[in-house]
Amino acid sequence: MGRIRHQLGNPVSMANMFGLRKGTIKGRASSAQIVVYKVCWSDGCDDADILVAIEVAIIDGVDIISVSIGGNTTENIYF
Repeated sequence: MGRIRHQLGNPVSMANMFGLRKGTIKGRASSAQIVVYKVCWSDGCDDADILVAIEVAIIDGVDIISVSIGGNTTENIYF
């Protein structure tokens, strides 16, 4: 499992989505953090890795857990 931790609250200049509405953004909660746990690999997403990531997030003191799991697909990704 890989792990990344990022401190929010620092200004980010030239922030945009798809090149639109460029500007400077800053987080509202300077003590907030984003923590990312990597659970998918080239051979897929193992259930055990997902469960371990959730357990580690709880141990790390994460307050909100949002799970987005995906892999390679040839299907239409826009529904």
